[in-house]
Amino acid sequence: EDARYLRLTYERLLQQDGAAHWLNDTHWVHHTDILLWGAAGLGWAPRRRRRWPERREHRTGSARSEGYYPISRREKARYLHPCPGPRPDPD
Repeated sequence: EDARYLRLTYERLLQQDGAAHWLNDTHWVHHTDILLWGAAGLGWAPRRRRRWPERREHRTGSARSEGYYPISRREKARYLHPCPGPRPDPD
């Protein structure tokens, strides 16, 4: 939908006289619809190997889109290293 509005605006700007001369040097190119690749049998890209396979995989694929969720101490202990204590004074 956004691409359609961008194209309409682009075409309107091309029709205006002297609106922007740099538009004459550009061309509109349709973007391929990547969502249809799987349906067309072209297949999806293989999943990358996970860097840390022991960590939880997010349902949405991104921790930011999931919001807050509790992590147990046991799960935290798998990937958090304890911070070193403060150094003793040389005195």
